[in-house]
Amino acid sequence: MERYKGLFVILDANLFPMGSRRRALISHLASALKDFRSMGYRVVGVVVEDDLEDSLAELGFQFDSVERVEGDFAPVAWSVARRLSLNVKRSLLCSADVSHANWAQDAGLRRFMMLERLLSHG
Repeated sequence: MERYKGLFVILDANLFPMGSRRRALISHLASALKDFRSMGYRVVGVVVEDDLEDSLAELGFQFDSVERVEGDFAPVAWSVARRLSLNVKRSLLCSADVSHANWAQDAGLRRFMMLERLLSHG
């Protein structure tokens, strides 16, 4: 069975800023996620804050899975990997917050990527 690469994207308030940048950032993010999907990645949204449902709808991108994390990320990543046939060692974690870098390491993901780098693909 083929194993897919996964792109885990931390969904928090940093992705959905208030003000004039909001619409441009959301549009650019949706474009970047579509680019990663076209490269063979399964895209998983990782919700770490409440009240993001409206923002996710505004994004206009259908995630392969959206998961809530309350505590450890690694068990959630492994569960999603089994369910979506992901190769954890070839998967990425993206966040606007560098403090999430240790989550990628704890889960055994290939690497952590800052949001700015993800957006450079869009």
